[in-house]
Amino acid sequence: MKSKRQITNQRGIERVGTLVFYPLAISPIHTYNRVMSRILKLYRLQQLDSQLDQNRSRINAIESLMTEEEELRAAEAAVTAAGSLLKEAQQRVRTADQNVRAQRLKIEQTESALYSGSTNNPKELADLQNEISALKRYLWVLEERELSSMEEEEKNQAAETAARQTFSERGAERSRLLAELADEKNQLLESIERLTDQRETARSNIEAGDMNVYSDLRLRRRGLAVALAEDQSCSACGALLTPARVQEASYPNKLVVCDTCGRLLYAQ
Repeated sequence: MKSKRQITNQRGIERVGTLVFYPLAISPIHTYNRVMSRILKLYRLQQLDSQLDQNRSRINAIESLMTEEEELRAAEAAVTAAGSLLKEAQQRVRTADQNVRAQRLKIEQTESALYSGSTNNPKELADLQNEISALKRYLWVLEERELSSMEEEEKNQAAETAARQTFSERGAERSRLLAELADEKNQLLESIERLTDQRETARSNIEAGDMNVYSDLRLRRRGLAVALAEDQSCSACGALLTPARVQEASYPNKLVVCDTCGRLLYAQ
């Protein structure tokens, strides 16, 4: 015999004190679905749809980010430009070195003629000395040009090295970003699959007429058909609500809309 605190009703639900035990044939979820208000069902569906919208929007953003390679292309272009400047500087160094070598050869040849003893004519000897002096002065000019070219080559070499380093770093960053984005996209796709299943379950508990109202509002109100009535205002448009309107929004079997934006109101 059951005690006074242990009673079983006709549907087989056993109550012990304040605890309720449901038999396998009747689950708390099924009982909850039957008593869930019309607007609460729509609000739960709205939450799922909003999350799905956010996930899909983020996937679109991820796919856009995965195709954007402006920084990497800019870094690659900088390497190409720096490489071109370096090649030009290297060519100028080679040309300057050739000019210096040629000038030194001229000096050697002229000095050889001066000291060979092949001529004793004072005027010719003076002319050779003057020519050597002029050649040496121009050699100094050529050597300064070569030094300047070498300094420019060093600067361009440093710039090209820095550009290559930047390109390498951008490439590594890009690889890490792509891996992170791919992982996030996969997680979002899994979330969408899970939320879609939940949405189908939630949708199956909504009457056709209410679903039509909801779907129409979703189309006309940028995806948000149900708004919270909180702090005496509509959470979607911010319009103030009368106490009577807030009270109406709490009725379980009545759909109430915001007078300003036309969205369904749900009062928690």
